[in-house]
Amino acid sequence: QKVNLEMPQLGQEIFEQLNAKQNVGNQKPVVYGKGGMSSTEVAEIERQLGFPIPEDFKYLLQNMKDEGQVMFPWAKFDKSKYEETIGWVLGGIEFDIRNNAFWLESRWGCRPEQLDECLKIVRDDFPSWPELLPLLGHRFLPAVPCIAGNPVFSIMQTDIIYYGDNLANYLKLEFIPGEKHAENTKNVHNRIEVWADIADM
Repeated sequence: QKVNLEMPQLGQEIFEQLNAKQNVGNQKPVVYGKGGMSSTEVAEIERQLGFPIPEDFKYLLQNMKDEGQVMFPWAKFDKSKYEETIGWVLGGIEFDIRNNAFWLESRWGCRPEQLDECLKIVRDDFPSWPELLPLLGHRFLPAVPCIAGNPVFSIMQTDIIYYGDNLANYLKLEFIPGEKHAENTKNVHNRIEVWADIADM
């Protein structure tokens, strides 16, 4: 995996920018660069999830102190809260299948006439989609492929857009006022199965 050096990378420079400029409203700011989780704590989260976490996300967890819980509460990881969040994503996709004629014909074949059959197909298929790591609200980092540099998606039902070329780019876009979203981002980052297919529709 080649690292695109033109894209921002997690590290001291980004952390200093975030610590100096982040806008989190009236919440307690996140402290970047220290006070994060231990490697043992991160490994325990991976054990509970049942899949590995990409290295850049591990690095962020180990270099972030989020006492105000601005982001998803990874430091107080609760598997049921995680599953509820992912269930919300699936529920949004089901909503669009029910109400907005959404259908991934390239993946699921011709759409059945019966709604129950449609929902069974997506529910059976969804567990095979690349797992997601919640970041903030409806922003998610894919955990597959398990490599640094995956893009961040904003997911609202099947309205899925790229919201960062990678984790560092996402943090700048989300928290530093005035940062501009790069155009044509889908040409420069890792392509994520299914999620990218919907984003590119």
